[in-house]
Amino acid sequence: MPRLILSILCALTLLAGCAAPSLKGQVQSFTAPEKWDAGSSVYMTSGSTLTDNSLEFKSYRELLGRKLTAEGFSLSPTLGGSDLVAVLTYNTDDGVTVSEVRDNGRFYPHAYFGSGSRSFFGATYYYPYPTRPAVVARDIYSRTVDLKLYRMTDWKAEDLKPLYEGRIVSRGSCPLLSQVMPELLDGLFKNFPQTTGEVIIETQGVCDPGNSK
Repeated sequence: MPRLILSILCALTLLAGCAAPSLKGQVQSFTAPEKWDAGSSVYMTSGSTLTDNSLEFKSYRELLGRKLTAEGFSLSPTLGGSDLVAVLTYNTDDGVTVSEVRDNGRFYPHAYFGSGSRSFFGATYYYPYPTRPAVVARDIYSRTVDLKLYRMTDWKAEDLKPLYEGRIVSRGSCPLLSQVMPELLDGLFKNFPQTTGEVIIETQGVCDPGNSK
C-alpha cells in the first residue's frame, strides 16, 4: 500500500508540471447608473475610419461581436441603425528586458543518475537531477485593450459621456496582439460589466513557449 500511495504522488507531481498555459490580466471597469436597455443594438468601431477598414480590426471586431452577442446585445452594421456605439482600442508597448533565475532541475525518464530512482510495479520513477540555477533574459510586453460604450444619440456630442468603460492590461512575452486578443476579451467580459481585479484565462500558448503569454 505505501508503494501504491507513493506511485500516485509521483504521477500527480508529473501532471502538475503540465499545467495549461495561461494569460493573467488586470481588469478595471466602470458603469454609469443609467445603463443600456436589454437587447440594445451595437455598432462597433475603433473611432478611426482608417483603422476600421484594416484587416486586423475586422478580425477583432468579429471577436468582440461574439462577446456582445453572448451578453444579449444585437449587432448593427450601421451607425445610424444602432442604439449604442462600442469603441474598441488596443495597444502593445515596445517591451522591456527582464532577467529571471530558473531552477534547472529535470526528470530523466530514459537514463539513470546516481541513486535517485525507485521501481514500483514494473515502472521506474526518477528523482529530479539538480543542476545550477540559470539566469534567463526575456522581453516582456504590456498589452492593453480598452472598450467603451456610448449612446448613439450622444456620439457626436462635444461632451461625450460613456455608459461603460472597461480596460484589461496584461504583461507577457508575446508581442503579437492577435495571438492574445481572444484571451484579453475573455478576461474583459468575465462577469461583464462588473469585472474588476485579476483574471486568469487558459490559452493555447501559441506565441509563448513557456506557461504564460
